[in-house]
Amino acid sequence: MPDFTPTIARYDDMDSDLRPPRADESLGDLAKQASEQASTLIRDEVALAKLELKDDIREAVAGISLFSAAGVTALLSVLMLSVAAGFGIGTAIGEGWTWLGFVIVGVVYLIIAGIAAVLGRKHAEEIPPPAPRTTRQAKQTVAATKEIGR
Repeated sequence: MPDFTPTIARYDDMDSDLRPPRADESLGDLAKQASEQASTLIRDEVALAKLELKDDIREAVAGISLFSAAGVTALLSVLMLSVAAGFGIGTAIGEGWTWLGFVIVGVVYLIIAGIAAVLGRKHAEEIPPPAPRTTRQAKQTVAATKEIGR
């Protein structure tokens, strides 16, 4: 991935398009130059956002795929173990009380679901905003543009 880290440039290091204006340049020339520079800047910002989001999406898809496979397998296991637990508890209580075994298993699952929901909500609130490098770069660009405009 290309490095889009901003650098501090001096005027003698810059391309001819990024030089300070000369006294003999017209306002039209300066406006044209500013427009071209703004277009280039916007294209670079969009390219950075695309690269950053592409990497983020690739990682997310890999993680989601693995979690999906684990989830399906765990669901099948939980179903089988739930039936076994329901019958086991019902048999331990006594003949004809199998339904109570399944109620007990169901209540335990509701408690687990409640705890997972609370923890999941807490975790979701801590998720950082997407594309932090792009956001930081855009803020630096806006600040630099305001500084130039003074």
